[in-house]
Amino acid sequence: SDDETCELKRFLLDHQRHRADHTGNVGGKGQGPGQLLRVAGLGIDRRGLVYALDIKRLDLQVFSGRELLQDLRLEQFDLHRLRSMIVAPDGQVLIQADGMLSGLRW
Repeated sequence: SDDETCELKRFLLDHQRHRADHTGNVGGKGQGPGQLLRVAGLGIDRRGLVYALDIKRLDLQVFSGRELLQDLRLEQFDLHRLRSMIVAPDGQVLIQADGMLSGLRW
């Protein structure tokens, strides 16, 4: 992620040529759906969905390509002091917050 522009940058890896080509961005600075303020965790599941944990917005956003699939406000689960997250290959999300580890799946 780019902290200045609050964008997630996508690259396509070309292993044969030993390079990566920039294919686009998602996000952008702000409070609206699909926008970001302070990303503290990124993950990708086996389907290629990108998960972004934003500790200022207190949300978890899920992207497929340039499309926002989910904007989950974590306050509804009483999670406030977000620290980090991991994403399992099956899409289960584990978030470290408020001194505990919480699992999310949908």
